[in-house]
Amino acid sequence: DDEDLQLLFSRFDPNARAEIIRDPDTGDSLQYAFVEFTTQRQYNEAYFKMNNVMVDDRRIKVDFSQSVAKEWNKFTMQRRRGQRQQQQHGGHGGGGGQRRDGGGGHGGGHGHGGG
Repeated sequence: DDEDLQLLFSRFDPNARAEIIRDPDTGDSLQYAFVEFTTQRQYNEAYFKMNNVMVDDRRIKVDFSQSVAKEWNKFTMQRRRGQRQQQQHGGHGGGGGQRRDGGGGHGGGHGHGGG
C-alpha cells in the first residue's frame, strides 16, 4: 500500500510521499505509483539504488516524471477564486498576466515505479 511504498523510499528522503495509482472503479492497483522527493539529489539516489530491484516478488522500474499538473491545478483554482471574488465585489482593475514560457521550476522530483 501507499505507506509501505513510502517507507521503502523514506531512506532516501524522510519526507518522501507515495501514492499508488488505483482503478477508480475497483480500487485495484494499476501497478504504478508516484513518489515525490524533496530534492533532485534524493531522487537521483533513489533512482540509482532502487531501479530494477525486486520488491515483493516484483521487479520495480524507477523513472523520472516531472509533473506540473498539481501546480497547474493550484494556479487555476486560485485564478477561478479570484474571478469569483471580482464578480462578487464589482470588479477591480486588471492584473498582470502569467507567463508560461519557461523559467522557474522547483527542486523536487517525482519518481514512479510498480505499486
